[in-house]
Amino acid sequence: MDQSNVTEWLMNIDALIRSGRSKSARKILEVRLKDRQQGPFGRKYLSETAALCRRAGTPLWSVRLLSPLVHPKARQPVQASDREKSEYAAALAQIGAFRESQKILETLDCENEPQSLLYGAFARFSQWDYAS
Repeated sequence: MDQSNVTEWLMNIDALIRSGRSKSARKILEVRLKDRQQGPFGRKYLSETAALCRRAGTPLWSVRLLSPLVHPKARQPVQASDREKSEYAAALAQIGAFRESQKILETLDCENEPQSLLYGAFARFSQWDYAS
């Protein structure tokens, strides 16, 4: 899939989610992510794909996509971007892993990744920690 097709595909998934058709978005995402030949489309679109998975209600796919970047193997060192870490932390919070989520979010520069503040607030709301 070339770059313009990937961008269009991601925009279509986003449109489905925004229109309340998350179930359709999930099905399309899962088919693409389970297809070993096509699979995801490279790191450039990984955080956006993970965000769509999380927004569509499949945060485990987000965790699976971003975990190798946030927790790389010793033989394959790679540095996750703040966006990738932020999306990973949001997915963790959605599945109930609040401590790890907060730990990651606290390391991010909110000037560089302002969404991390929102994701941190969502995680605290889920724990009834409104004061924080």
